[in-house]
Amino acid sequence: MANLALGVWLLVVWWWDDYDEILSINTKTKIKMTLIISWINKENDPYNTIWTIGDTKISNEDNRDSTLTLNGSKVLELPLRCKNLTSTIQEVYFNTKLTFAYAGSSLTALNTYCTLYAIFTNLGGLREHNTLPDYQSISRKAAEILEKYFQEIGSPTAILIAGFCPKNKLPFQAKITLKMNTDIIKPHIEYLPSSNSINCLLLGNNTTEIESLILEKINNSSNDKIDYWRIPKNILNEIIEKRTYPSIGGNIQLAINNPIGFNLYSICAPIKGEEPKATLKFRNFDIFEELGTNVGDCTIAINGMV
Repeated sequence: MANLALGVWLLVVWWWDDYDEILSINTKTKIKMTLIISWINKENDPYNTIWTIGDTKISNEDNRDSTLTLNGSKVLELPLRCKNLTSTIQEVYFNTKLTFAYAGSSLTALNTYCTLYAIFTNLGGLREHNTLPDYQSISRKAAEILEKYFQEIGSPTAILIAGFCPKNKLPFQAKITLKMNTDIIKPHIEYLPSSNSINCLLLGNNTTEIESLILEKINNSSNDKIDYWRIPKNILNEIIEKRTYPSIGGNIQLAINNPIGFNLYSICAPIKGEEPKATLKFRNFDIFEELGTNVGDCTIAINGMV
């Protein structure tokens, strides 16, 4: 029955390698996909970090000129905590933060994120044995939850889980998509292999063309400079500024994982008509003009990135 219902939802079979054609016929609003890029930045080698970026535009697929928001949240912090089940107070003995990013249906993705948040912040184990999940288990659980929401909602989404593996402490990046396997839609997990140069995972629109732009820039650059390791960010910034693709726009959102932490960043952006003056934007909100700088007696201290 589940397979029959799924077939009724879809009515079509698609090949989803490049994510250019995203179909969702059971909802009135179709969410056109975005662009997510994740890679390992080695500008401070051997202290490597995982950079994940995306644009902030969410538009109505039925009308590419219809923008639902330019402040879409697509790159998110996903905490993971393990608590001691042999203690009455269940103290936390391990705490880390992963990156969750998505391209596709916001409804499917954000419900997947919220459920994973609840699961990953309530893991239990034995403190004396330092019981921890590995990156494969984390990725498989994310794939399971994504599949469940897709079967209910019917709107496809690709997600990314990235961070440093709790067990082996090494960086990992997992792209989780949904692919047709005989007559059943099943999740597919792709891990980014390690490399001495920039190696990217891309989700969303026009990924083949954009990957070619990144590779061309890489081949014409030296990897001993900071700008080299930031090529994907510079490419996305150029795409947004030139409005190259109708479904990619707004501003850049950036998350960085390192072995001991995670940070979301605001982006330094020029003030239109007042160049060279600039401001800081988080998502696409101007921190000073729109978000404000305080919450009560506290300062909003989102780090900035040039």
